[in-house]
Amino acid sequence: MTRELIARQIKSLEKKYAEIVKIMDAKPGSDLISLYQQAAVDVKGKTPAEALRILGETERKEKKILAIAKKQADPNTIRERVRLDSEIAELKSELFYIERRT
Repeated sequence: MTRELIARQIKSLEKKYAEIVKIMDAKPGSDLISLYQQAAVDVKGKTPAEALRILGETERKEKKILAIAKKQADPNTIRERVRLDSEIAELKSELFYIERRT
């Protein structure tokens, strides 16, 4: 492979790896607690229509947080992270040897 091709591949894999790390580093439990606490504060003293709107927004945010929690619990996410990590290391090593030869 050429230097440019390997560099592009590394960049692409690092982008995917960063997305997985972001998911794995998220803290959905504390995010849910904060979300519920904020919703309780926001709803106080509101009309029923305003409260329903706030609770609807809270529900949408809750679904996103729960989706992240589900991805964290999925063993395939961890496998993908390990696979990407080793593939990036392998490509960086290959790139090092190509640059060393030239």
